[in-house]
Amino acid sequence: MQLEAKGYLIQTKRICTTLPNTSSLHLIAKGSVDYTSVGTISYEDANATLPNFLATNNLAFNIDLAAVDIKMKHVDLLFNIIKENPSNTHMFKLTFKRLCC
Repeated sequence: MQLEAKGYLIQTKRICTTLPNTSSLHLIAKGSVDYTSVGTISYEDANATLPNFLATNNLAFNIDLAAVDIKMKHVDLLFNIIKENPSNTHMFKLTFKRLCC
């Protein structure tokens, strides 16, 4: 990197994106990047990228359930992550909007 060539120490290499297609991000996450986040994605996109998410330890995303009728499929996604790669639970979030107070 240009900064490293000038004597700077790079502590964390991060990529944050809102790309609509997350299927190739695991390739970036497996490279020299420490953290890759796609931000908020739909359940369908999360389910589609799950194999790639489970195969790496630095790909992050969240699903906003504030305006969604929460179903067992949402819980199953979380349980699948816990079962298949429990260390990735900190890279995945279910988010909810505060409804009062």
